[in-house]
Amino acid sequence: MTSVLVTPDGKTMEAEAAHGIDFIAALDDHQELLKFSQDLERACIETVDVSGKMTKDLALALHGNE
Repeated sequence: MTSVLVTPDGKTMEAEAAHGIDFIAALDDHQELLKFSQDLERACIETVDVSGKMTKDLALALHGNE
C-alpha cells in the first residue's frame, strides 16, 4: 500500500504508509505521531511474524505470483 504525500513546500514524496507517517511526523516535529507510526509498523511486523497473515501485495512481494 502506498500513499502520495505532498510536503508543505510543494514537493511530492511517495512512500509506504507507515514510513510516510514517519516523514510527516519528522517534518512537523510531532513526537506522538512518530510514536504511533512506529507502534503501527511494529504491530504489522509482529502480526506477520506470529500468524503469517499478511496483505495480498506483501504476499506477492515475498512469494511471487505463483
